[in-house]
Amino acid sequence: MPYRVTPHRLLTRNPSLRHCTRTVYYVVHGTPSQRSPLRSGRPFGTVEAAQLHAQLLTQQGYTGWMLRLHEYRQEDWPAEQWLIDHEQEEPIVWMQPL
Repeated sequence: MPYRVTPHRLLTRNPSLRHCTRTVYYVVHGTPSQRSPLRSGRPFGTVEAAQLHAQLLTQQGYTGWMLRLHEYRQEDWPAEQWLIDHEQEEPIVWMQPL
């Protein structure tokens, strides 16, 4: 079976291509013994959905933070590839402990 290496492509912002932005909420969580949260899971479109997920995680014994981020993607990037928009004044707009 032939083995083929796929080159890793760095995603760079190209102002000539169409791009989209979005504001999403993440619930980053970990066990209390961890020094920092390790997993974020999927993004949530509303703060209410993120709060509900955070409540479920705290009932299961997890701790962490809720974040609101500005993200962007370009039309030539893979479909689910979003990056934090560091060109914004505040890319991480809001944080709240669980």
